[in-house]
Amino acid sequence: MTYMDEYAILLKLKSDYTKLNKLVHDMLHIDPARPETCIALAAFWERKDERKALTYAEKSLRVDDRHITGYIMKGNLHLSLNRPDLAVTDFRGAQELRADLRSYQGLVRAYLALSKCKDALFTAREAMKVMHQSAKALKLVGDVHAISSSGREKARKFYESAIRLEPGFLGAALALADLHVAEGRNKEAVLLLERYLRQWADDSLHIKLAQVFAATSLLSDALSHYQSALRINPHNEAAKKGLERLEKQMKGVDPDAPED
Repeated sequence: MTYMDEYAILLKLKSDYTKLNKLVHDMLHIDPARPETCIALAAFWERKDERKALTYAEKSLRVDDRHITGYIMKGNLHLSLNRPDLAVTDFRGAQELRADLRSYQGLVRAYLALSKCKDALFTAREAMKVMHQSAKALKLVGDVHAISSSGREKARKFYESAIRLEPGFLGAALALADLHVAEGRNKEAVLLLERYLRQWADDSLHIKLAQVFAATSLLSDALSHYQSALRINPHNEAAKKGLERLEKQMKGVDPDAPED
């Protein structure tokens, strides 16, 4: 049962709800009272009912108030429910137990949601000091700088440093592509993403390329990449939603228009 809650979270991130459903069923059969089971249930319910998912995250901490994943899950759910103030408390609770990258990431997101940019930058820099030579910590500092147009040049340097440190870090590549797009460098974004695709067949790269192509009205190219993403991961919700939106665009329908 140990770390099975982490596996449940990974399945949720991959939108593989068939495997997640089976995992939750098995964990309930083995020991429904374990904190890992509560977290797996929270991951399962997050898509359908975030408040119900939150009750399971809270239950995991009643079972074991030193279960770090419980604090992380609770913090992320509070962010989804637009309660960044409560999320700060959750992620700090995780940090008191262990300096975990996810707690730093959550704190940064919460502070940014609260428009506390200085606190977000301080937290990201602290993560970089604690996690020396961590590409993910470098990206976190870049994420804070990328929030404002005046900080984009600094953000670019941090993203590029993260990629030099860990060339296979797709998160930094995707963030750098977003930065290129924000500054009107769509061609650079496409070249970067296509370079990564030659080495890694990853659905997130296809989705990002599809989004860039769709934004520049290259709809057939966007369609091809959404379809490629779904061939790699048929469960990918972002690809499904993006494809649905794109199909409306290709029919000349405003994808943002309300349904009749």
